[in-house]
Amino acid sequence: MSLKTFELDKKMLDYSISQFRNIPEYVKMCEAFTVGLNTIQDTINYLSDVLNIDKTEGIWLDYIGLLVGQARPEYISTSKYFCVNSEDVNVPKFFYFPNSTTNNSDSNLDDDLFKGQIKAKIAYNVSKGTREDLIKIIKPLVNADRVVIQRTSPMVLKISLYGENIIQTNIDERVLSVLPDGVGLYGNDVIVYDDSQNYLETIDGDFSFLVNSTPPDNQLGLNTTEITRPTYNELCLNNIASSGIKRAIFGSIRKITSGDAFFYTFENCINMEDVKFNLLSETEGNHTFNHAFQGCIKLKNVIFKSLKSVDFETFINAFEDCLQLQNLSFPSLESMSLDYSDRPFKNMLSGVTGCTVHFPSNLQSVIGSWSDVTAGFGGTNTTVLFDLPATT
Repeated sequence: MSLKTFELDKKMLDYSISQFRNIPEYVKMCEAFTVGLNTIQDTINYLSDVLNIDKTEGIWLDYIGLLVGQARPEYISTSKYFCVNSEDVNVPKFFYFPNSTTNNSDSNLDDDLFKGQIKAKIAYNVSKGTREDLIKIIKPLVNADRVVIQRTSPMVLKISLYGENIIQTNIDERVLSVLPDGVGLYGNDVIVYDDSQNYLETIDGDFSFLVNSTPPDNQLGLNTTEITRPTYNELCLNNIASSGIKRAIFGSIRKITSGDAFFYTFENCINMEDVKFNLLSETEGNHTFNHAFQGCIKLKNVIFKSLKSVDFETFINAFEDCLQLQNLSFPSLESMSLDYSDRPFKNMLSGVTGCTVHFPSNLQSVIGSWSDVTAGFGGTNTTVLFDLPATT
């Protein structure tokens, strides 16, 4: 946190007697007197910031890293800094290195990722080996958004990581290096779930790919980019609510060309808090998301961030009875795909109260007067905003 700064010449005038404040010569004297003090103030603020891991950069990060025993490594060379009796433990550390080449411009670990390594090292230095401590270490170490640790048997842990930019080089070795002595990994591997893939997460922390290898007909594969065959919920996700789904990630799907592809798929998944279609840009066919999320009462914010094109009644009753839904956004939707007769948003918020729906600004002239829009998509007290950057 930066220190509070003042315009010291103005402060000096504030504390001066009133007769002096309107004398130009006195004002100039205050300005001249405080030039050096303002410089000192700026320098103190700068030094304060360079000691803050989140604000500093470059060589200053390297200095902080060396203070805690973490040099800026390549992705593949972090493990030696996370071992019992590591070589840095009893080595004196200094803040200034006048002849240092520590900046290591050849390293492929940029400042943002290196900050994670430093935070991991700090957490490791004070760790007692608890589950919470391990999560604090592993999360920045591999740049994960979330870490789930489960004990499968004595001295064996199942560690699942998920995120969009996980550092996967030598990941098993690096995670093993921070575990307490004698503790091993379930299956000898860390399980990585990248949000560019398709998978489900359950409320007990388990993750499951919809299909782990080449999918047969009517199943959704790990890296499927287009849904063409499934119709009427033949995605092998029937009765999915009973499995306690918490998150549904469809990270690789770019196009859906079948009708009713998600027909009632996640109905009454009362624990589902998040759903993502990161790359989905086009839907063809009727009723793609027909009642797809009906009764998902914990859903609060949903963004179809890449969706450009919709078709006939694409979202018909899609979010019916999603009682906590607050925001629904379509930032990439294009006007050329919108036809009133298709009614792509028909009753999509039926049974929902107080939701705000966001569209690109240029769509107001296209859909602003549609009956579905003016009726709040079947919801109550719906707010429709055209507040997103314009599309084509």
